[in-house]
Amino acid sequence: MQLRTTVVFIAVVASACGDGKKSDNAAKPAADSAAVAAVNAKIPATLTTLKFEAREVTRKGHSAIHAIAPVGWQAEMDAFPGNLAPAKTANLGFMTGFDVGTGCNGTCEPKDWKAVIEDQIKKAVPDDGLIKDEPLPNNGRIRWGITDGDGHVYAAWYTDGAREYKKCSAWLDDAGLVTAIDAFVEACKAAKF
Repeated sequence: MQLRTTVVFIAVVASACGDGKKSDNAAKPAADSAAVAAVNAKIPATLTTLKFEAREVTRKGHSAIHAIAPVGWQAEMDAFPGNLAPAKTANLGFMTGFDVGTGCNGTCEPKDWKAVIEDQIKKAVPDDGLIKDEPLPNNGRIRWGITDGDGHVYAAWYTDGAREYKKCSAWLDDAGLVTAIDAFVEACKAAKF
């Protein structure tokens, strides 16, 4: 009995003290609370069903992505944890979603990412409608707009010689959510890869 108690005590103390290294299960640093507040400040007061929070959305084997994403929106498939959608019962439109992750456009190998991103942005946010576009730090660009009643946001960043580019996008297939497009733009700008 004495031996078992000692072993349990040692195991508890060892797990509590650790070896000074951060474990994979340790809490990840959250996005700056000021950044979350800035995103939430862009939501119209009349839209009480939308709120953003800091989250980590990372695929196993990939580097961490810290995002400010809508509360309650979940990944539809475990393989793509950054591809978030509201619950179907929320009735926010069939296409509504928010995605933070990486892309390769085919095989993951170094490419002309500037050209790839330009093509992706044009496909995601068509030229018709009320369109806004601006450069972002680290070879980034963001474009957003409202076309045929839907809101579209697409941001992307690249590094020359990299095997993939980084991206954040939102498709808002609900008139209420479209009024909060600026919040989704702010959330994409705040993504940390």
